[in-house]
Amino acid sequence: MYAPFTPRPFDVILPDALGHPALGFRDGRWFRVGADQPPHPVAARAAILGNPDAAGPIVQIMCWWMREHPREGHAVDLATELALLVGEMSREMSRGASRGTTVRELRAPRPALPARSGRY
Repeated sequence: MYAPFTPRPFDVILPDALGHPALGFRDGRWFRVGADQPPHPVAARAAILGNPDAAGPIVQIMCWWMREHPREGHAVDLATELALLVGEMSREMSRGASRGTTVRELRAPRPALPARSGRY
């Protein structure tokens, strides 16, 4: 009997703000999921910065997977990527961002000061 190819299901699927599937997690990797396109891999950094409201669950899932698969080589890669992102965000916060700054605001470019033309 013929069975069509179906990709393995995800361990976890996180919804977007409207409740539609946005991110899937399988084998220590995040995937962008949606009804209009096939799943494609995204870096952990992109998953967190692209979905700041889900940053907590994203990190928890990554930590869960690393605990469950400590001898897998990708666990070290995932831990390194997470550590680099935390360092990057910490540096941004220490550069003068207020305590209530969101992840989205960290990604936004800082506005340039206008050149002094003598007129205001």
